[in-house]
Amino acid sequence: MGFHFMVNFRQPFLAQRLQDFWRRWHISLSTWLRDYLYIPLGGSAGGEWKTSMNLLATMMLAGLWHGANWTFVIFGAIHGVVLGVERRLFPVTVKPMMQPGSNPLQVFSHSGENGS
Repeated sequence: MGFHFMVNFRQPFLAQRLQDFWRRWHISLSTWLRDYLYIPLGGSAGGEWKTSMNLLATMMLAGLWHGANWTFVIFGAIHGVVLGVERRLFPVTVKPMMQPGSNPLQVFSHSGENGS
């Protein structure tokens, strides 16, 4: 019996980039912003310009959420701009997918390739 609380901070000050900082900082708020603002705005679909505008709008609204003051909105706008610039300068590298047969649990699955 009891409550389960999600981990909300994962050493954000050890992050090397702002993108990583936001993944580690206030995880519950960052997840909510991503799921309910950034993705409905279009997320990263629609090209780099649209993605940058979605980041900017999301971060400005996050700033407004922190306080009804222009300094918070400007703080959010600065973060949105930096995230957009950082995204262009340091694109996220995608880990290569597992090669077929490299997963030991795949032995139990049947792919049906090559007539087998």
